Amino acid sequence: MVVPSYDCSEWFSRLHVLIIGPGLGRDPSAISKVARIIEKSRLPMVLDADGIFVLEKNPHILKGKENVILTPNLPEFKRLCELASLSADSKAEELSKALSCTVLLKGEEDSISNSEVSLKCAQTGSPRRCGGQGDVLCGLTGLFLYWALKKNLDQPTVAASWAASYYLKKASKIAFEKKSYGMSAQTIIEELPLLIKQNIPEE
Repeated sequence: MVVPSYDCSEWFSRLHVLIIGPGLGRDPSAISKVARIIEKSRLPMVLDADGIFVLEKNPHILKGKENVILTPNLPEFKRLCELASLSADSKAEELSKALSCTVLLKGEEDSISNSEVSLKCAQTGSPRRCGGQGDVLCGLTGLFLYWALKKNLDQPTVAASWAASYYLKKASKIAFEKKSYGMSAQTIIEELPLLIKQNIPEE
C-alpha cells in the first residue's frame, strides 16, 4: 500500500466519516502517516483491525476527539485494555471510559458502550464467520454513524454501533441460510440494501 507523503488534511472537507483499518497493513511508514492523519482529523471515525493497531502504537491520537468508534475483536480488546492499564476481564464500558470513545466489542453478542450508555446486540447471526465480515461491519458502522449525526440522534455512536451490529448479524444469517458454507462477505453485502430499506424510512 502506498501512502501519500504530503498533507492529507485537504481531503477532510470532502469527507463525512473516516474508516481506518481494513486493508491498511502494518508497514511502519504507513502506520506513522495514518497516525498523523488520525491526529489531525476532527472527523467522526471508525477504527478497526490495523486501525486499532495504529492506536496501540500511538495511544495519544484520540485525545480530544469526539464521535470515535473502535470495533475490536476479543484479542484486540484485551490489548487495548492493557494499553489503558485495565484488567483483562474489563468490560466495554470501562475501556470506552478510559479511551474516551465508543467501543463495539465483537462477539457472539456484540457489546457496545460509550461509558454513558451500554447495551448488547443479541440478534442471531450466521453460525460461521467468513473472511471480510469484520470489514463489512466497519463500513456499516461508518455509514450509520454519518446517518446518526445527520439526524442529530442522541448518543449517535451507540446508535450507529448497534445498527451496524444488528444489520450485519441479520444479513449474515440470511446469507448463510441461502449459501450455507459458501457464504462470503459479498453475499452478506448483497442482503443489506433490502434489509436497510425495509427498516429505515426514506426521506
